[in-house]
Amino acid sequence: MRKPTQKRSIERVGQIFDATRTLILDENIEAVTTTRVAELADVPVGSVYQFFTDRDDLLTSLARSQAGILAKACVAALDECPPDIFEHWPSAMRHVMESYLSALGRLPAGIEVNRYQTQHMPVFEGPNGLESPLGGLFRDVMARTGLQFPPEREVVILTTLLATVSVLVDIALLQSSIEQRDAYISECFGLAQLYVDKSVVDPCK
Repeated sequence: MRKPTQKRSIERVGQIFDATRTLILDENIEAVTTTRVAELADVPVGSVYQFFTDRDDLLTSLARSQAGILAKACVAALDECPPDIFEHWPSAMRHVMESYLSALGRLPAGIEVNRYQTQHMPVFEGPNGLESPLGGLFRDVMARTGLQFPPEREVVILTTLLATVSVLVDIALLQSSIEQRDAYISECFGLAQLYVDKSVVDPCK
């Protein structure tokens, strides 16, 4: 994606993203083509190619944009946490994940875009190298709770945890009831906690 800098370009990309979400909602993600998005956004198809190389670049860019929106919502949730919630890291992560799911539910076609991201771009280049969209948030929670991992295992541990969280949250989003969703989220953190408890550095040693 060519990043827009001027106000008009930013608005044009917003139109294209909105049209893409509408097309996904009205039909499905397979229906997305640059031509149909351009028609729905009421812009020349050349305007789509001005910012995106092809359909895949458009969908990937939409997923990245959505990941940024969700990350901001979760950071805000972390900042609003009472200090004592960080005494037990699964509580903090659950609070973040509930904020993540809530923000996701408010985005048109958010779940479908999230599923595309999970399937086609589970990691991307972030400030700490290759990360999932939740990578920075997980690191933030770990830092605030004081958890420390052996340096030689940190990347593997975080990657495994993030994969577990991403997959189980995606499964949770498919559930038809809040009870089923909560059950999968609880399973997610139960597995993650077992893994962390075996890997964390004990500061008392």
